[in-house]
Amino acid sequence: MIRVTHARLEHPSLPTLELNGQDGLRVVGFDLGWPEAREVANPRAGADGEIDETRFHSGRVVSMTLSVTDPGKLDALMAFTNPGLRPTLRYRVRGGGQRMIRLRASDLSRPVEFGVAEVDVQWRAPDGVAESVDLETQQLNPAEDVEGRTYDLTFDRSYPESQGAGRITVVNEGSATAYPIIRFYGPLEDPLLENETSDRQLRFEISISAGDYLEVDTANRTARLNGLAENSRYDAFDFPTSQWWGLRPGGNLLRFAPDSSSQPAVAEVRWRAAWL
Repeated sequence: MIRVTHARLEHPSLPTLELNGQDGLRVVGFDLGWPEAREVANPRAGADGEIDETRFHSGRVVSMTLSVTDPGKLDALMAFTNPGLRPTLRYRVRGGGQRMIRLRASDLSRPVEFGVAEVDVQWRAPDGVAESVDLETQQLNPAEDVEGRTYDLTFDRSYPESQGAGRITVVNEGSATAYPIIRFYGPLEDPLLENETSDRQLRFEISISAGDYLEVDTANRTARLNGLAENSRYDAFDFPTSQWWGLRPGGNLLRFAPDSSSQPAVAEVRWRAAWL
């Protein structure tokens, strides 16, 4: 059971709504539900059973029961139940830090009573996961192929294995795949970022000038020069060699190896830990 000690609803167009009881609203019941499996299964021809290739989940239902001691706060709550909005629920898990989940209103029961009342709200969480409030960032310098001399010598001492130039381990502390946003800063040619843990790579056939960057959103599968929607570079995606990937729970060894680069070219990886 998840013990929630504090919760609030947020949206850029609305005042933040605290759900801790101090402002007339308090969460008395909270069910995060479970992401629905997006089944991909077909009957096994000529045999019992089925061929099940299910890999991904869909959205989930989040339910809340709220105790209302200030009837005036109901109007504030109603503003967050507009189905056209995607508010964020932030909550603190006892012993687990702050998390957040994006919502869309689905159903609501609003009894008309005097005094204390309880309101039941159901939300749809389209992403299916909760994320850490804290955004993690790591930068990778380009890998360098350096040829050195070979010596026929051995030593009676062992050293820990190096990750090597252009490599870094990033950690997803959650229990679900986290989809990062990656920025390739120029000057460089044909950036490649490989997740060696999952044996997948992202490569783009593009020249990025100094002062520019290519922003790659792995969740929404977009590639935009300088992050601008009107500057899509999705056509630069190298389809024969690339596969979209996310960060598995735990450590992920990444390798940044553009075809060519010069300072101050880097790859920047931004992600939030994700939980089912």
